[in-house]
Amino acid sequence: MTRSRFFKKTYHSNYRGKVSVEDAVKHQTYLDDMRKDAVFYCVDHIESSMIPHSMLHKIIQKLKTKQNDSLTLPEKAYLVRQNLNALHSLVEGKISFNQYKKEVVNDRIKHQEHLEAERLRLEKLRELELIQLKKQQEKLAQERKVREQAERERRKKLESDPKYIERQKEKNLIKKYDIYFYDIADKHRYKLINILKLL
Repeated sequence: MTRSRFFKKTYHSNYRGKVSVEDAVKHQTYLDDMRKDAVFYCVDHIESSMIPHSMLHKIIQKLKTKQNDSLTLPEKAYLVRQNLNALHSLVEGKISFNQYKKEVVNDRIKHQEHLEAERLRLEKLRELELIQLKKQQEKLAQERKVREQAERERRKKLESDPKYIERQKEKNLIKKYDIYFYDIADKHRYKLINILKLL
């Protein structure tokens, strides 16, 4: 088997599934720093503030390094879309950090109210779905009862039919004497049944 001429060296990874203690400590301090930054800017209740390389995390890092003016239009639009109005005003330079701290409390209360309203809406939706499911199950049960009742009436009518009663008697007679009807022609069948009745 020849090696491809495009690959001069094969790649061998040094990673063998082991993480050193130093790497684990570094990673934990990195996560702790992200959490502290999110708490400092009062956005720790938003998950994306503690996800590396997310839009909110990038904005926090720029604010941390005092690069307010380097925020891009998509980053500012993200703040508006996420209803982070106080943070947007801070980035724009409309309010001071102390005013931001006061306004962010109001924003957080609004956010909590929004989450509560969303939770209640979802709960109500679930209740409506359960009610609809129960109605559907009741309807199916009712239809099943109607079908069973119709089947019982049909069977009762069939069992009261004289021809059906006669056929059942004939079957019982044939079973009693272990006779197979398949071997007997139709014209001889009735003669055989009459003979069996006489026995």
